[in-house]
Amino acid sequence: MAYVRHFQGQPSASAASVKEQLDSLLADARRKAQEAGIAEADIMSGMFAVAAWADELLLATAWPGAEDWKRHLLQKRYFNVSSAGVEFFTRLEALGPQQLAVREVYFFCLCMGFAGRYGHDRNPKTLEDIKQASLAQLVQGDGLYGDSGKVLFPQAYASTGRKGGRQPGEGRWRWRVSSLTLSVLLAPLAVLAVLYGIYHLIIWQTASSIMAQIK
Repeated sequence: MAYVRHFQGQPSASAASVKEQLDSLLADARRKAQEAGIAEADIMSGMFAVAAWADELLLATAWPGAEDWKRHLLQKRYFNVSSAGVEFFTRLEALGPQQLAVREVYFFCLCMGFAGRYGHDRNPKTLEDIKQASLAQLVQGDGLYGDSGKVLFPQAYASTGRKGGRQPGEGRWRWRVSSLTLSVLLAPLAVLAVLYGIYHLIIWQTASSIMAQIK
């Protein structure tokens, strides 16, 4: 994801070059997820979310290969669909209560700006409601925090020392990326650590805003 974001800021490569790079990153992410023992169905579900997000961003970016990218869509080549903007939300809604790691990936994509079928909706409330629902399910389970003590996005947690906030062990948010999220999204992207750190801040701010509305 960081590669696509970085490319968006400097869109100079050809569609064929971007295709080659993304194919390599996705293959590496898939391999790492398999090595981590993630179920293949969950890996592919998470990859679908990333493919939908990447396609949407690349098509919306002003670059010479934007039109040509329509012939290289990740959603078409990997999943044989051309309506990821709709199917993204269908798949998200179908996720089971135990698929928290997969839901993290979808939530991550939504926080990174994926809008899909709601991209031209004059009322952004529907999309915000979907984000709230996803966050609520992660909060209730072991996604963002839970009884397991697992934490999501440790960098974000380390930087959120707010006055009056509770400390770890007292029920305060504890952030950690799941194995699937790391494998599908972040494992190949160490070279863009600074950009990744910015993403943590964006997601933490988004999650905090949504949680404030839920309470």
